[in-house]
Amino acid sequence: MQKLEAEDLEIVAVVMRSLWQRRNLFIFENIFNGPESLLRKAKTVLEDFKEAQLQIINPIEEPRQLETSGSNRGRQVLWKKPEQGGFKANWDAALNSKFMGLGVVIRNENGEVVACACSRRLPAPNSDVAESVALWFAVELCCELGFNRVTFEGDAQAVVKDVNSMEEDLSCRGHIIEDIKAIMLGRRDWTVQFIGRKGNEVAHLLAKYALNIDFDKRWIDECPDFIFLQVCKDIDCSGLQFTE
Repeated sequence: MQKLEAEDLEIVAVVMRSLWQRRNLFIFENIFNGPESLLRKAKTVLEDFKEAQLQIINPIEEPRQLETSGSNRGRQVLWKKPEQGGFKANWDAALNSKFMGLGVVIRNENGEVVACACSRRLPAPNSDVAESVALWFAVELCCELGFNRVTFEGDAQAVVKDVNSMEEDLSCRGHIIEDIKAIMLGRRDWTVQFIGRKGNEVAHLLAKYALNIDFDKRWIDECPDFIFLQVCKDIDCSGLQFTE
């Protein structure tokens, strides 16, 4: 495996996942897919993933700039697995001229996706409001699913700072921030922290994907194909202490 090129490793990873899905379909749903379609599907999934990464849909700029400012040097920039028994919920938002996309992914101590969701909304007036709504979307999802010991991670430093502040937020997004604070007060094992853009790639892919959907989407105990490779990369890199 170490001698394979990166592109070949990506194909191997997708094929292995497709084999597992094919096996489950046959055992649990009595659906048989011929082996000739497996490689074709794997290549399609890989192409979709690469297209999602390259697609430019007017991403939010301000939170991205915060990541590379001087005050953030030395901070964690790669995704890390949560502590044993805990969960990590990464959130992000994307904007274009017509809509706001929200993306949330929740992973367990092994880095496995236990839930993720996308939602398309009317556009927010600025990036801070969009990121605040995305965090609220993540909080709502974790409340509904009943998760304990959750670490919420996003690359919007201003939002993270305000949620953790004891002062009342009187800005245009203050009502969202204060609602999040109220939920957090009742859940002492929930925290909100900043992560650099490189550690928030999965949520970013989900947020961009949300801009092109007509209805909210949710996956429980399932990893969508278009984020699968990035999830694998995060697991591989988890625990490496790289800093900017």
